[in-house]
Amino acid sequence: MTPGDAEAIIASFPPCGLSCLQQAVASFSNCSSSDLACVCPNHAVQAAAGACILKSCTVRETLTATNVSNTLCGVAPGDDGSFVPFLYTFVAISSVLVALRFLARLHKRMPIGWDDWTILGSVLVLVGWTTVCLIFRQYGAGRDIWALPQENITHLLWLFYISFFFYAIARCLVRVSIIIFMLRLFEIYDAKPLILMALVFNVALTFAFVWALIFQCAPVSYFWLKWDGAHEGKCIDQWALLLSAGVLAIVFDVFIMLLPLRWIVQLQFSLLKKITTAVMLCLGVVVVAVSVERIIALRSFIDSGNFTSKYPPVVIWGGLDVHVAIICACLPSLRLMFSLLVSRVKARSSTGGSGNSGPRQGDNAGGARKLNSRILRLRGESYPDLESSQIKMETVIEQDSGPPSEADSVALRGIGLDEHQLGDLRSQGGGEVLV
Repeated sequence: MTPGDAEAIIASFPPCGLSCLQQAVASFSNCSSSDLACVCPNHAVQAAAGACILKSCTVRETLTATNVSNTLCGVAPGDDGSFVPFLYTFVAISSVLVALRFLARLHKRMPIGWDDWTILGSVLVLVGWTTVCLIFRQYGAGRDIWALPQENITHLLWLFYISFFFYAIARCLVRVSIIIFMLRLFEIYDAKPLILMALVFNVALTFAFVWALIFQCAPVSYFWLKWDGAHEGKCIDQWALLLSAGVLAIVFDVFIMLLPLRWIVQLQFSLLKKITTAVMLCLGVVVVAVSVERIIALRSFIDSGNFTSKYPPVVIWGGLDVHVAIICACLPSLRLMFSLLVSRVKARSSTGGSGNSGPRQGDNAGGARKLNSRILRLRGESYPDLESSQIKMETVIEQDSGPPSEADSVALRGIGLDEHQLGDLRSQGGGEVLV
């Protein structure tokens, strides 16, 4: 930098900042204000000038003075865009898992329920949240605040305000999906009231949080305009709002995680199913731990005067929070897909070794076919041992292993079997027969 360039940059100093710099140079050094090689390395001068600028200048003047002084001294701004690849990875994983969930249901001809639609809705809302976070980056999120055009700060705070609603709705939909899944799975007489209570509380908690977010400042626009100290308005204690909402969410997540434990014990799952259920609970613990880290990141963001540089941890921990919850919600369906793949491998191995053979007369007594495999498909085909009137539609009878799902019950719908044949199926299948 030439002396002429330095003088031009110094001339852009706000008057209050230039006065503070000259006083600091005179008090703590023998340098001249234009001698950058002498002024820049002098920490006493920098500290005294900075303290004076904070006291004497407005927020906008302070940022301008900091930008000018750092530019003169060759200080490069911090710039952290590490959250961008995380966002793409989060969305890709969640989208694939939800797609596999739907494919598993369609392939097994299982009805698509509200738990499936709500988990899909959460992913779509998260796509919106991810889009907002990517726009963060375009406006300088992750970069030191003094290095940004000052109008970008207003845009970033407005986007941050919008992102909260995407996050809250996505998190609510994930919980709704998990709760509806439990409602469909556990038909024990004392389970339904507690599960419905959890569903109502989840919706009420989300509504209360969103309402408080919308009207946390008066006027509402004061949220993204107050940073420069030049606008009038008031806000509630934002840290108290975020902390209380975060703690309630963590407590509620723990409640949902522990809620089905006693019913799982009553269902007497196999060892494999108990292990995979434990994996789901471990992921629930991860969600809780990530939620704690997100609260810590939010505290650092709120307390920092350089808050634009604190966006990356908030985005990363917020994304992890919701996406890990989606993974946890999709595990039962992934188990169904895995069991389907295993069954196909076994079927191909069996076919390769023994060849194809049609159904034989007398395979079962009383007209019921034995459940000698994990999946029995009854199709409207010609079986010598079954009359055509006994089969009206394609049905899947499943006895599976893995985390709990609606496949834990054996469902026979639309099959014209008499009570004697149903009794045979109950005694041979070992599962519950729903007709």
